[in-house]
Amino acid sequence: MTQGGNWYIAHADFDHDGDEDLIGAQGGGYTPALRVLLNDGTGHFSLGSSQSVPMETTSLSVAALALGDLNEDGNVDVVTGTTRGA
Repeated sequence: MTQGGNWYIAHADFDHDGDEDLIGAQGGGYTPALRVLLNDGTGHFSLGSSQSVPMETTSLSVAALALGDLNEDGNVDVVTGTTRGA
């Protein structure tokens, strides 16, 4: 995750292998994106997936990131909050 802008980081076991993985939500003037970095068990992370965050308008920016199993299916769900840009 080397692009500029603000990054909101959280961790959870996204691939169910017992290792904590990372997720980053990018905001702050760039196209909002989510990036999952998978932990290989030794503390090395690789890009698991990248997803644009659909926004109703380009003037919104990711401003918060939360994780939880919202629908109780055993998988981590991701919730982003937004703020209106300048």
